[in-house]
Amino acid sequence: METEPFLNRRLAAAVITLGFATSIALAVRDMKNTDQQTPSVWLRLLVVKSIQESTAGATIMFQTGEKGRLSRHHKEYQYQITLAQRSEERAHPVGVRIDSAGEIGEMARADSDYVITVTEKNYDKVRVVFRMHNGIAYLERQHPRFENIRRDLIRSWKEKKRIWFVWRLPRLMLEDVMIVEEHVKATKLTELVALPAEFRSAAEAAAKYLKEKGEEPSEFYVGDISRTGKTIVLPLWHISAFPLRQRTLGNPGGKCRNLEYDTVTGRITAEVFWQ
Repeated sequence: METEPFLNRRLAAAVITLGFATSIALAVRDMKNTDQQTPSVWLRLLVVKSIQESTAGATIMFQTGEKGRLSRHHKEYQYQITLAQRSEERAHPVGVRIDSAGEIGEMARADSDYVITVTEKNYDKVRVVFRMHNGIAYLERQHPRFENIRRDLIRSWKEKKRIWFVWRLPRLMLEDVMIVEEHVKATKLTELVALPAEFRSAAEAAAKYLKEKGEEPSEFYVGDISRTGKTIVLPLWHISAFPLRQRTLGNPGGKCRNLEYDTVTGRITAEVFWQ
């Protein structure tokens, strides 16, 4: 009789298949969890707006409108408070890691310099050399903001603009960079949290509108947003305008414009290039 061995073989095959399926499911779950946790690992460059200390620690407000709590029990509390105070006094960025609960896990000093080369080292990394800092810095392609950071590094290199950066020692891995635009009080269009809440839907619609036209929303900055009735007007500066000395007359760079957003329909209804 072959029935019993046959059933045993079928049962063994089913167990093996189930084991493979379970392994794959667990691997996918772990990958998803890693992706969800990754952003909280990286330091972000933020500028401190105000600090409120209490017996429990400090609540730090940033210019983006975000806030974080720094516990007085943190092992580097005094050092990190000093970094925050300097950021507030000088309006310079500081590297900050805030978890999903709003707790500040780490603060780090930011440096500034000029980029002199940006090269593709290999598929995993981009190599960056600064003018006045020793050592070669690297930007990992797995970084969640890789494209935006690389774009700012290249801009610093090509336009000879000073750039703020925070890196992780001893491997000199870049975590974030920031170009502070001079003479123009504007916020990057894609940094929605840095805008007043009432204008974020308009900015999001503007970014979508630009992308559909084949333009890159992260290359635009918005300033002096105004509202009349149901219409919100977003004056957009393009990054090509900033290297030019004339910023008040005409359309420096040729790409600056106003976008008008209808709060009723939730759509961009007009585009007017500066004259």
